[in-house]
Amino acid sequence: MLSSTVFRLTLIYSLGFFLVALVLGSLVGGFYLNQIDSEHLEEHREWVEWVSELYAEEGIDALREELESEEDIEWDEEHTVYRLFDEEFALLIENEAGRLVLGYPGLADTGEDWEWLEFEEAEEFIEVRSLTAPLPGGHLLTLSSARSHEYHYILELMSSGFYWLLLIVVPLSLLTGYALSRGVIHRLNRLSGTVEAIGRGSMAERIQVERDDEFGRLSLQVNAMLDRIEALHRNLETTSVGIAHDLKTPLSRLANRLHLMQQDIDNPGALGAHLEVAQSQLQSVIQTFQGLLRLGEIESGERRKQFAPLNLSELVTGVVESYEPVFSDVGRELEASVVLDVQLAGDPDLLIQMLTNLLENSIEHGREGGRTWVRLQASPEGAVLQVGDDGPGIPAEQHDRVFERFYRGDASRGAPGNGLGLSIVKAVCELHRGRVALLGQQSGAVFDCYLPASR
Repeated sequence: MLSSTVFRLTLIYSLGFFLVALVLGSLVGGFYLNQIDSEHLEEHREWVEWVSELYAEEGIDALREELESEEDIEWDEEHTVYRLFDEEFALLIENEAGRLVLGYPGLADTGEDWEWLEFEEAEEFIEVRSLTAPLPGGHLLTLSSARSHEYHYILELMSSGFYWLLLIVVPLSLLTGYALSRGVIHRLNRLSGTVEAIGRGSMAERIQVERDDEFGRLSLQVNAMLDRIEALHRNLETTSVGIAHDLKTPLSRLANRLHLMQQDIDNPGALGAHLEVAQSQLQSVIQTFQGLLRLGEIESGERRKQFAPLNLSELVTGVVESYEPVFSDVGRELEASVVLDVQLAGDPDLLIQMLTNLLENSIEHGREGGRTWVRLQASPEGAVLQVGDDGPGIPAEQHDRVFERFYRGDASRGAPGNGLGLSIVKAVCELHRGRVALLGQQSGAVFDCYLPASR
């Protein structure tokens, strides 16, 4: 768990946060420290100017009186330390020979840069900066001041902030990384366990969705993919069984017919009849394979690249008109109700085949002397094409299977066909991003094809 990617990423991001906070804190703190130093230096220079002017105008006695050091020429350490700690200046005035005139002699070796000055008797170290200026009479002024308490306070605040940040971020990163890794790895293990079970053949296994988060959405997507794979697997099994079932009968009959041809090889009349039946059986096999190839072509989605704007109303009207004689020949009635100018982007050949398959299905399974209707109407979502009849209909328990490949209800098992007609109807609808539905609670078989249309 500690070597997981989540744990490592948590540590890396926490380190990044620590470094960013450190850099920002250093920049902000450095800005304020520099601002304090600049203001202190300006004040220091004003002190130098004030002392120089007072000395030049009124002399050393006035300066001593102003600084309340009338009696002492040499300041002791205690007095100097007191002034520096009180954020006042300390000074040293020397004559040309370097002899003390007034102030603390220990300032003689200090410079303009900050440096620590040791006071041995007071046992103190104070960081001071000194500025020098010439005075009348060849005297030299050295004026020193300590860094402000505000500066040291901010510096101490930055230092303690750094340690507290380090003390908080590192343990918090470890705990957060551990907690996140534990939760993520637990859910990943459940997901991988389900996938492994499916890989061993347990297709009914699904991932349990615990929460509506990223893992939950991923689990839903994986479950949907597994549902699709399972459906494809069932479809493949159905296709294999359907092909074997649909080819077994014509091939067996063809083999029997060839055997009879061999027996009647000397009888031209019987041989011609055998050839005609054999050709019919071969045609049935060819139609089955042609239907499968057509279905595979549609489901591949390649035909979608050839979509073009078309008038669905004109297309439906044309197919209905061409089928009216066919229905008339079998004693059926074909009615049409078509809304004008329904526009659609699609493949006209496939849409014609879809409508043709529905009409052929009605011819095959409708009742004698019955009625079939075709209706096309616009809807807010697009267009609805309905093909229905008043025949015996399809039992409710078979509604979920009528669009499967090679599926044929009990009533149609002895009739010609290969069970691919409605599968092609569904594939064409889905290719056009629509759907087909077999309506329930109807006296006959009524199919609604919902197609997205453009006006």
